[in-house]
Amino acid sequence: MRILKKVMVRSTWSSLGVVLLLVCGARMALADGISDVLTVSDTLGFSMTMQLMESQEPGKVSIVFPARVLDITNPGGTQLSDILSISSFMVTLSSDGNTSGGPEPPEAALPPIVITITAVSDQNTPAGISDTLTVTGHPAVSILESAEPLDVIIPIAARSVPFGDGGDSLTISAFTVDLVSLRDQPGADAGSLTDTITINASSDASPIPEPSTLALLGLGLAGAVLTKRR
Repeated sequence: MRILKKVMVRSTWSSLGVVLLLVCGARMALADGISDVLTVSDTLGFSMTMQLMESQEPGKVSIVFPARVLDITNPGGTQLSDILSISSFMVTLSSDGNTSGGPEPPEAALPPIVITITAVSDQNTPAGISDTLTVTGHPAVSILESAEPLDVIIPIAARSVPFGDGGDSLTISAFTVDLVSLRDQPGADAGSLTDTITINASSDASPIPEPSTLALLGLGLAGAVLTKRR
């Protein structure tokens, strides 16, 4: 009976050690496999992150920035005056994949891409009241208000930026920024609104194993040591 108990205890520890080591190994392998990270956020509350697990084949992840219609003079309100709209656009991170058959040297992250959009309503100018729209990298556009709604549009061209050592790339689709000035209402609709969109892409980021993963590893090793001693 004692021998049977001993065998059962040894078998239990052995099984536990093997299972925990397998689970831990799988989780750590998963952590190592998550190599490329894409983040899109802005100052008005949007934030999204996608992780790309590299394999033997190239991979892609995409984030869709939502379309927005914003009241310049009363953000978040229901009574529209002058309006700023940003059309939806897509950001895609493409990875060449780990095709070497082994670990690759770390690749540098892409410097953040920052797009700042500012709309200003009812600026007093010698020619009258003017609304102004600016977007990073583009000349400012102004509207001289009249009694009728007017608008100005700044088109943002699509672009693709390569980075990393092995051919990773970040692609931003075309989108538009539109300022609509409803009419001349001096003193009633003065205001400004700025939204800064930040796009980050990193390649071959190796996350630190979670504390729970390290705990599982410790238990697995303890089980294996006890099994060997018994």
